[in-house]
Amino acid sequence: MDGTQGRIGAIDGLRAVAIAGVVLYHLRPSPLPGGFLGVTVFLVITGYLATRSVERRIARGGAFCYGRYLAGRLARLLPPVLAAIALTALGTYLSSPGLLPKVQADALPSALFLVNWSYIFRQVSYFAAAGLPSPLTHLWYLAVAMQFYLVWPAVVMAAHRVLRTRGAAIAACAVLAALSTALMALLLDPAGDTARVYYGTDTRLAELSVGALEALCASGVPVEAFCHGAICVSYSGACAFSALRRGRSANRGACTQPCRLPYRLEREGGPASEAGALPSGRLLCPRDLLSLRHLPALVRAGVAALKIEGRMKNPDYVWNVVGCYRAALDALAEGGLDEEAEEEVAFRLGMSFNRGFTDAYLRGGSGPELMSPERAINQGVRVGEVVARARHEVTVALERPVGEGDTLEIRTVLPADAGADVPARWPLVPCPADGAAGERLRVRCK
Repeated sequence: MDGTQGRIGAIDGLRAVAIAGVVLYHLRPSPLPGGFLGVTVFLVITGYLATRSVERRIARGGAFCYGRYLAGRLARLLPPVLAAIALTALGTYLSSPGLLPKVQADALPSALFLVNWSYIFRQVSYFAAAGLPSPLTHLWYLAVAMQFYLVWPAVVMAAHRVLRTRGAAIAACAVLAALSTALMALLLDPAGDTARVYYGTDTRLAELSVGALEALCASGVPVEAFCHGAICVSYSGACAFSALRRGRSANRGACTQPCRLPYRLEREGGPASEAGALPSGRLLCPRDLLSLRHLPALVRAGVAALKIEGRMKNPDYVWNVVGCYRAALDALAEGGLDEEAEEEVAFRLGMSFNRGFTDAYLRGGSGPELMSPERAINQGVRVGEVVARARHEVTVALERPVGEGDTLEIRTVLPADAGADVPARWPLVPCPADGAAGERLRVRCK
């Protein structure tokens, strides 16, 4: 699959083979008498892709917008169909005027995606018309496909509500295919006109249902992916550290978070020099996961649900974080977040809680960029830069708005030659007044 465009190479190959079969059949039926079965291949593919699309949309958002889905199909099919009708009419007028009555009879039903039923009522046989068929004959396939797009999403949504298991949905789809096949056998008259069987949407439903069956069987168990919050030092949450360190098992929801404690890295014979580069010695403390920029890839991969860490978090945290990811997914469905909007959502997420964000796991990375050695508590978000220092106060150039009473943390980077007795603490002080981005604010540190 092409992850960027969502195309499936194998299906494109099947389409090419099917088109070649149909074209060769019409050029010379005798060498390839079954070439018309390429249409069957196309119908199976249509059923598969339509069902796959509806299933994924339902799985991602929990709801399915039928109007938006149908508008998308119309926008994709109607313009080329109208263009084909117009160009065919012009070409027929210039090169084969004798076929104009057939084009005139087929133009409106083709534009309304009803030409297959028009052929049935007019008893126009697909096979008997091999001599001088209407140039618009082959639009009957798009008519069947569009009628399927019109009805099938409602069927899938009803199945989700009534049939609670995927096995039941698969069985119902198989029954539908069998009923359509039985109807085809009942209506088929080999000695008479086959238009009813060949063009009928109900008799073609068997092939469409086979494709739908494949989509339902391939969907399997919905995939859930962890997208935001505290990263565990173990894989799949199978952590025995808490149980060994403090006697409470993380696997039973009782983690004591021993990875957030300070540790000293030692080698045999004395402390390891690398430990000195980590100020607080929180050697096992990971940052929090932020997967905002990876949402398009997660959606393309078929992830059905996003998991957000919420253990021991306040309701306002849950409300804000879930709302941010909901807004990001909605924006993605509408075309995606631009860089400025993405930065704003990330800022909102950081205001709730963060130990420093990372997406290292999602990029296949590890090491220092994954860890938060400074502290194991909330680090807040950057709102400005200290531009002047006095004995008991600093001047901050604000990059974000702040409110009176907000807690400000004044961070200081000590010079390399600072003595060991120089405190490295970061004072927490109340914001003295409201301030807007671009303003300067004097903040007392004592």
